[in-house]
Amino acid sequence: MVNDMKTILKKNAIKLAVTLNRLLHIAVIGYILLGAFLSWGSPLRWYPLFTILVMVQWKLNQGTCLLTNLENFLLKKKKAKSEQQGESVKKIISLCFNPLPTDDKIRRGLYGLLFFFIAIALMRLYIF
Repeated sequence: MVNDMKTILKKNAIKLAVTLNRLLHIAVIGYILLGAFLSWGSPLRWYPLFTILVMVQWKLNQGTCLLTNLENFLLKKKKAKSEQQGESVKKIISLCFNPLPTDDKIRRGLYGLLFFFIAIALMRLYIF
């Protein structure tokens, strides 16, 4: 009975951690997509640095997000790095494109879009 309770608690704790991780992932994606257009001072000021750091961690982590790695670890999914690369981005893009563009086109488009957003944020901070 006690072992059953421990197992149930452990499974629920993992489900909660996965859910919180997914919510954090959604918040990060939302901030990256909309942060350049915020009118508040502090979130707008941190946007360029935050976005560049996210891009650097993608590069250092072979095209995968640390939050995706964490989710796969919590769910005990053994995925190769090539399977994880851009997993969340591909889910979003698949809503608009069928078939998906190549990984190289997705990567170039994503980095180009993020550099464009960083430029907008910097212009808003220092010009307007």
